[in-house]
Amino acid sequence: MCKKICIILMIFIAVAVFGDTEVLQAYLQDFYEMEGNAGKVNILRRSLSDSTLNESAAELYEYALQYALEDCINTDNYYDLNNIILTSLNGLRRTDSIENPGLLWELFLEYPVPEIKAEIIITLGRLGKGNKEIIEEINEYLKDINSIFYLGETIDYITVSAVITALMELDDSSSYPVLLDVLRAGYPEVLASEASGALDLMSRDLYQFLWEVIKEGLPQDKSAAFRAVINSGRLSIAERGELAELALRLSLEAENENVFLTTLRYDAVTELTALGWTRANALAIRHFYITLADFHRDSVFYRRRFIEAIDFLGAVGNSEAALVLGLQLGLINDRKERTGYFDSGITLAIVQALGRIGDSAAFNNLLRASALSYNENITSAAREAMDRLKW
Repeated sequence: MCKKICIILMIFIAVAVFGDTEVLQAYLQDFYEMEGNAGKVNILRRSLSDSTLNESAAELYEYALQYALEDCINTDNYYDLNNIILTSLNGLRRTDSIENPGLLWELFLEYPVPEIKAEIIITLGRLGKGNKEIIEEINEYLKDINSIFYLGETIDYITVSAVITALMELDDSSSYPVLLDVLRAGYPEVLASEASGALDLMSRDLYQFLWEVIKEGLPQDKSAAFRAVINSGRLSIAERGELAELALRLSLEAENENVFLTTLRYDAVTELTALGWTRANALAIRHFYITLADFHRDSVFYRRRFIEAIDFLGAVGNSEAALVLGLQLGLINDRKERTGYFDSGITLAIVQALGRIGDSAAFNNLLRASALSYNENITSAAREAMDRLKW
């Protein structure tokens, strides 16, 4: 009885506050009087094609969502209620307006069906732009979800994905930190990619935000921020290079390198190599010697990283880098002559890198390599490298 009185009050309040047309009042009355949620769905679907509702249509859909909020607490049959919500959300998106965005937020928190919750929050993202209170609420919600995930508890990935999409739609720079937190939390790759995409599509100054996090953030934040750099299609080549150079410099300068800073260093090297970022020559040499020491300590584990460091010098190096690589090739040549042993992958990488740099200081070591009994691919690469030297 109490519930019936409340619904009656809701409809009369809606008519008094919202109902400025006879058409709207008729729909509200029909919706209230219809027995069963299936019939209410049909009324809402009919309204979608009724042009006489005009701008007042949004008021009908908000009323229907208020009804759904009240009804979801007292039912375990959600099929028709799902359709009431989905049809109402469709109507709101068509009108592109909502008087009370807090209603969608409350419904999102209360409704138990993940797929419907997703549609609710995405619609709120589209219609709630500029609403600082709603943006703050959603930011805090995702922050709490991230914290729960960090603790190893089960979360609903559908909801997380929808919240990320909503924040992208809301397009507010206050959401950058919590989206970055998604990147460092260890979610499945699809969610991490969605968070990167959201960061990339939002219209605020992404470059400045990522610069500040890489420069001032904790190691895990730096690593997550650089992951956003790698995945970005929005940053210019110059911006990517500057951020990668900063990341590499800070990782090399760190007094106590941990797994996050090591990952940051390797990721920055990969990016700078791809960009051919010649400003990083000095950093490339420092990284090379660190990786060389690692390789001497464990040649199996660090072999790939050492070859990457060689490729990095080849991509960004100058005459100083040529001297460094030339020295290594000389040592490899000596060992080849003494013992017959050489690592073909590393030797080939050094020869090719020297060819890319093209500095004549490498001539003698390349000439010697071309004459030794290396594999044909190495001796051929040495001859090609000599042809590319600049005199």
